[in-house]
Amino acid sequence: MKGRLITVVPIVVLLAAALFLTPSSDVLAASTTCNSCADCSSKLASGSWDTVTLTTDISNHAGTCIGLILGESNVVFDCDGHTIDGDDTAIDPDHGITMMHGTGNTIRNCTVSDFSDGIYLWDATNHVITNNTLTS
Repeated sequence: MKGRLITVVPIVVLLAAALFLTPSSDVLAASTTCNSCADCSSKLASGSWDTVTLTTDISNHAGTCIGLILGESNVVFDCDGHTIDGDDTAIDPDHGITMMHGTGNTIRNCTVSDFSDGIYLWDATNHVITNNTLTS
């Protein structure tokens, strides 16, 4: 009986070590949804979420809608096929989605229309912009 206990203990210790020493990149990313320009921008800037997914179309928005302007990095904004539509009044430059500073962000699956700039990047590096449609 003592021989079996000695064999089992190292296996349990190895399993526990493997569980607790797993690199953080293997941990599931935290994701959430948003339903307005302010809601999406707030969640993207919070640092609490790796992925923020738009759940509804946004229509006739005045001014810039989504803003990642404080150097947020490594976040995904996924429109999930939804539209972000501006008011088509470009008195001041307005952007559907703005990214300033930061690195490693992703904007995907968006239709952006009726802004002076659909997606505006400034001092932004290593971002992924994929599967988006921009129209005026």
